[in-house]
This record gives sequence, structure tokens and C-alpha cells, in this order.
Amino acid sequence: MTSGQETLIFDFLVLRLWDIPSEELLRKGLSGLLPLLPLTREGRQHETIDRMIQELIASKQLALLPLGEIIAGLVWKDKSEQEWLRRRFAMYEDILEDSWVYQEILHKGLEQGIGKGFEQGMGKGIQHEREQEARRLRRALYTIIQKRFPDLMQIARDQIESTTQPETLQELIVNISLALHIQEAQQALDAVNGEHQG
Repeated sequence: MTSGQETLIFDFLVLRLWDIPSEELLRKGLSGLLPLLPLTREGRQHETIDRMIQELIASKQLALLPLGEIIAGLVWKDKSEQEWLRRRFAMYEDILEDSWVYQEILHKGLEQGIGKGFEQGMGKGIQHEREQEARRLRRALYTIIQKRFPDLMQIARDQIESTTQPETLQELIVNISLALHIQEAQQALDAVNGEHQG
């Protein structure tokens, strides 16, 4: 203790698992370390993965099987190796699915998938609704122009068809409806065209 402060000293040993033989880790007899076998020197051998699975089952550490599969997946990156891993762990799929670790991973994935799906669905739904509303407003606008200022119909079609914002179309309906003569209606249409170019 110095200056009234407590000092803690830690000693630790850095192990480079990739330098350690698999057998050395197995000799420790610690079943909690078994999922780390794929990281050892012989971790990329089929026999090492088989031994890890057998030892985990023998020691009734079934909840560690998914962790072993995940760690093996970090090491085994080639497509053929990945396929072998899938087949090897598929034999224990029922055991894996009953594992709380697997269930937690599955639940988290489902929550994320549902959340993203909901957000995307809502976004698409809102966009679709706005497109529908814009179509309805364009039809109403064409009807008003046809009744009040039929000479502007072609110009109106060219300028209005590219307008996708319902708010702009609503404002245009009001302005065309209130226009006292064709020049005012033309100015309202030109204003929309100016928004597109600006």
C-alpha cells in the first residue's frame, strides 16, 4: 500500500493456443476448455474436432457444443471444411437445439430479423401509401384542370406526372382551384416545374 491507495498486482501467462498441441489441452481434463481445441496446433484436423465433440458429450457439457462449433467455424474457413463441419455437427443438431446457448443465439437472431423486417416493411408501406396518395391527387388535379382550364391539360400532364410529393400536389389543387384566370393557373403549374428543377 502506497500513498493510502491499495495496489493490486496481477501475474498472468499468455498462452498461444495455436502453438500448444491438442493433447496438452486435453490432458488438463478441464471440460470448459474443450471448445478451444480448434484453436490449438492440430485444431484444423478432423480428429481434433471429433475428439472435442466426444469429450464434450462424455463430460455431459452439451451446452458447450455450439461454442465449439462457433470457434471451429472461425478456424475452418474453406468451403469444403465448412461443409464437413456442418455435417459433423448436424449429427448432434437435436442436442445443439436443446442447448440454452443455441436458444439464446436463435432468439437474438429472430429479434434482430423481426426488427429489421418490421422497419423495412413499415418503410415500404409508408412509401407505397404516399405513392397511392400522389396518384389520387394527380387524378383529382387533372379533373379540376380539365373542367376549369382545358387548354392547359397537356402542359399540366407534362409537369404534374413527375410530381411525387402529395403535399406539393395538394397545394397545386388549391392554387388551381383558386386561380381566377388561365395565367394564374399557368403560374401555379410553372411554380411546380420550378421546384423540380431547383
